[in-house]
Amino acid sequence: MTNSVRVRPANLLAILAVGEELRLLLHDEQPPLIKDRRYHLKLYPQCFVGSELVDWLLSKGEVNSRIEAVAMMQKLCENGVIHHVCDDHVFKDERLFFRFRKDDGTYEEPPNTALLARGEQIYKRLCGETPSLIQDRKYHLTTYKTCFVGSQLVDWLVQKGEASGREEAVQLGRELLDAGMLAHVCYDHHFKDDYLFYRFKCDEKDKSNGFLNRLSLKNTSTKRKGSTPASSPEVGEKFLYSIGDTSATSPTIERAMTARASEPVLATSRTDPAIKAAQIVPDPLSPAPSGRMASATSSLVVQRPTPEKLCEAEGDYIKRRIDIASDPVGYGFVIRGSNPVYVHSVDRSGPAAAVGLTVDEYLYSVNGKCVLNSSHTEAAKIILTGPSMASLVTFVRKDRIPSPSPVLL
Repeated sequence: MTNSVRVRPANLLAILAVGEELRLLLHDEQPPLIKDRRYHLKLYPQCFVGSELVDWLLSKGEVNSRIEAVAMMQKLCENGVIHHVCDDHVFKDERLFFRFRKDDGTYEEPPNTALLARGEQIYKRLCGETPSLIQDRKYHLTTYKTCFVGSQLVDWLVQKGEASGREEAVQLGRELLDAGMLAHVCYDHHFKDDYLFYRFKCDEKDKSNGFLNRLSLKNTSTKRKGSTPASSPEVGEKFLYSIGDTSATSPTIERAMTARASEPVLATSRTDPAIKAAQIVPDPLSPAPSGRMASATSSLVVQRPTPEKLCEAEGDYIKRRIDIASDPVGYGFVIRGSNPVYVHSVDRSGPAAAVGLTVDEYLYSVNGKCVLNSSHTEAAKIILTGPSMASLVTFVRKDRIPSPSPVLL
């Protein structure tokens, strides 16, 4: 049933807060929903019935459907807030007994709660300052809402005594990013002491007070526009990670697949990195690219070369090296596939296009690491965690070498 709802990762603190608020509301409800219940002569203290709670959520306007209610409660179940009284079921809209873990003494504080609380405190302090580091920023005619510059946050953390030096400040930023508190605006970078745009996840969520909104389970099908916060990727968006060439990805990777706002994706760290191309050689098997993105997408099935074919000494391909310096919102290209990984699309106004990267080049190495037999997710991870200058060695067809070309090998 819950498969009908797109559930994107929510901030853990928000989940715990919603769970506690809901628990207190249910304890105060008259007639009580949480109470001792008997079944087959056995007493189950302080529990509620799954279907009755779904009815209650609908009656209070917290959800629009029973499916949404199940998705919401399952989110609490997955994060250790509630559980079936015998741990035999996930949350279901049925006459089954569930209990809040705080009511039976089985609740365990998540290990990174202290870090998340610290991140929340830093976020609130930043929002309370005037002028604030968190503000709308324009880059290449696109507005990135409520974001901050990585190097400026490092300055602030050191000045405010949150870190003893820049290295410690960067480590704190990386820990907050890994914990889901913040992210690069296009998911192209880990946290770095650089002129890169980042956003607190708190600013990606609907500011209304409903439980669903606070858990990021509502309106997740809304497509992201240029100045709209990142949401779950949908068909038609450009992604940093490919969605057509590999098996299903984890929710964390899927979030990372969101592309550059309103402009095509900048990405080398996810699968669909949109790479900006100044000179794009049209694919003879594909329609001419339109708009700002050049793409290898075609309604035809393209027979791609094998790694062995690419490496043939007298073959059709030649290696070249390309160094791409990220701008504040990413690299500007999209990769897909595996064995080999290839450039799927290029953002014509981005860094990758400026140095001549083109659609349908195949990756040999990324930052000195061979990816010829890797997946696009593995190649993207190397770029994501690497420096702001991505060094690529690619295979390009000899008859499609752009002029002027980066260094041929």
